[in-house]
Amino acid sequence: MNAKLDDEMVLMNIETSEYFGMNPTCSKIWEILEINMSVDQLIHRLLDIYEVDYETCQKDVTPVIQDMIERKFLISL
Repeated sequence: MNAKLDDEMVLMNIETSEYFGMNPTCSKIWEILEINMSVDQLIHRLLDIYEVDYETCQKDVTPVIQDMIERKFLISL
């Protein structure tokens, strides 16, 4: 379950009642992930949106994805 307010989003795991608050960048990642893709494809999409180099984007995105998987908001990528 998710809810969006302006550029931010909150996810709720219905099984655990755990909330996951997302800033605008995490919200954009979630929005992009609605289309099934690999982490590399996600990073390339983000490079089109944000002024960041590949290595920095990968370093920043990887822990977010891992956290979403650990909290069971994502199954895997």
